[in-house]
Amino acid sequence: MKSKYKYSDNTYDSLDRRQYYERMIFPKSDSLFNEILQSKKNALPANILIAFKKLHFGDSPEIVSRKLGKPRFVMESQGISSLVFFYKEKINAHRVIIQVHFLDEEFFCASYTFRYENNAHRLSIIKMLFEKYCNGAAFEKHTSVADTLGNSIFLFCAVA
Repeated sequence: MKSKYKYSDNTYDSLDRRQYYERMIFPKSDSLFNEILQSKKNALPANILIAFKKLHFGDSPEIVSRKLGKPRFVMESQGISSLVFFYKEKINAHRVIIQVHFLDEEFFCASYTFRYENNAHRLSIIKMLFEKYCNGAAFEKHTSVADTLGNSIFLFCAVA
């Protein structure tokens, strides 16, 4: 099904491109979302509100596209998400794929996938997050951070 949301380049509408982004979807299933929500019980409290770029939770796809630009790729009906926008960017020298997930036309979840990182890089990225949101609190036993509004950051790392 062709999405009504346009992305930056028609060449990315190939089967190979679709398969590539489909493999990148995170989280893929309802059960993984439930697992993520369960990890919130052990979350460290954030000292500042959690936000994703310039977006507000509940923003429509049109608003997200206006704020972040045209997505590199768009997928519909993936796991619990009714729509997923994909973007690529660099954060410090790290190549990142950004996913913005919608449920019933409302932004509700985003993820960063850092590509080709080793364990030392992963650790430094995690440390930066905990320094920003938790005043550098020890993070070894925690996989999530939650603010006073219930917004959360969940950490999932594949070990190389």
